[in-house]
Amino acid sequence: MTNSSSGGDGEAPEGGPPVRLKLPDGQELLAVLRRRRLAEEGSWWYLVRLSLWGPSQRPDGSLVAMPEPVECWAPVDACEPIPGEDYDQVPTDGIRRPPPRWLLEATGGDQLVVHRVALTL
Repeated sequence: MTNSSSGGDGEAPEGGPPVRLKLPDGQELLAVLRRRRLAEEGSWWYLVRLSLWGPSQRPDGSLVAMPEPVECWAPVDACEPIPGEDYDQVPTDGIRRPPPRWLLEATGGDQLVVHRVALTL
């Protein structure tokens, strides 16, 4: 179930398998799936790369439009797999846990002092 995405108008940039990305306004674009992340509440997020236009300066100082890669995180519902593509090698991050809320301080004896840590995100 692997496809190299070679040829045709469905060709995707290198760096991962292609996915169809649905934008908030309903447009659909071809993007590259770079990595996946499971959020603490159980939702999945995908890091996708798109090629948009960006200015590139020529040696003579003039500007020319060139493809410029842009990455963003998208919810899983906005990404549709493409049949025949292999997504097994996409890096997957586990749940990001908040830091501990308690800090133990050694006092030099048999006792510890417990401090409550204020979380600032």
